[in-house]
Amino acid sequence: MLASEIISEINRQVPERLQESWDNCGLQLGDANQSVNRVMVALEMTHGVIDEAIEKRCEMIITHHPFFFTSIRSLDFTSVRGKLVQRLIENKLIVYSAHTNLDQMPFGISDALAKRLGLESIKFLQGTSVIKGYKLSTYVPETHAKEVLFAMMEAGAGTLRNYTHCSFALEGIGTFRALHGARPFLGEVNQLAEVKEIKLEVLVTDVNREQVIREMLKAHPYEVAAYDLFAMENSLGETGYGMVGERGESISLADYADELANKFACPISIYGDRNRQVKIISCCGGEGADLIPIAAGSSDLYVTGDIRASKAQMAIEAGLALLVLPHRETEKPGVEQFQELLQEWFSDLKIFGSNADDLLEMSWAIPFAER
Repeated sequence: MLASEIISEINRQVPERLQESWDNCGLQLGDANQSVNRVMVALEMTHGVIDEAIEKRCEMIITHHPFFFTSIRSLDFTSVRGKLVQRLIENKLIVYSAHTNLDQMPFGISDALAKRLGLESIKFLQGTSVIKGYKLSTYVPETHAKEVLFAMMEAGAGTLRNYTHCSFALEGIGTFRALHGARPFLGEVNQLAEVKEIKLEVLVTDVNREQVIREMLKAHPYEVAAYDLFAMENSLGETGYGMVGERGESISLADYADELANKFACPISIYGDRNRQVKIISCCGGEGADLIPIAAGSSDLYVTGDIRASKAQMAIEAGLALLVLPHRETEKPGVEQFQELLQEWFSDLKIFGSNADDLLEMSWAIPFAER
């Protein structure tokens, strides 16, 4: 499979157009026309990640954090970033990144974090856009109905929330008269034809509709294929930042912090009354300080990473308890979930997850009182 085909499918599932203006998602380095059989997935680009990619004979590395955030003025191979670039080029490794576009997906970084936190009935903390839906219908001779439907499904049609391959088929009689110059698949020129046809109906979105129509027309046997595209009033989903859900039972802030410290194997900063009972919990993978005002209005507790003292004070004054984890620990579950999704999308590829994508090594300091 070409890297360009992989990028095209990822862009269909996780549109680059959703990224923030300051972000730099997409192809970072390499030849998109290069063939790819093995892919390494990582949170961050490090020398360890490159070592793993070489060991696993990967041709492509997909990261969450963009390899290049700002414009490049020079590439000094003696610099930290330059040494990484040099090794990537020497080993012909393609680098692609999905950052704030992945953050906003229903299956994104915060979704995985919410699941790891044990939350139920999760939904976006802050919505950013709705996914507009369309109903696409076409008319196919019954001998080719399955082939055309399969092509549309492979292009992404028929997805509704947690269901895929949704469609409807209706039998009927189609009529047409092919004029001079036409090359009809069925019937004769200048004669009225009556053909048994199947009307196929599928759902598409504003993201994938053009690709679905393109693949439908490729698979359709008719010289000129008739199809309808109707905009729907109801949306097929939404995008957003952060998640909010609830535990099955209330728990004290201290006990929940202890539970997460063991689950994530990392230090956790606690802000708020340790005896406070929490049940409705919001979260955001990465640095989620901007969502504190929203979290304060919808939850008892907010779990995120990298909060400055001034932002923590803002949360406390708003009556919101905080648990702050290291940045990586809040995003790594989402990267692992993305790896699993990539394997589903690309069953012919071998997808590996990195164990060396941490820029910082963190050690626990054991208090004297506990020794």
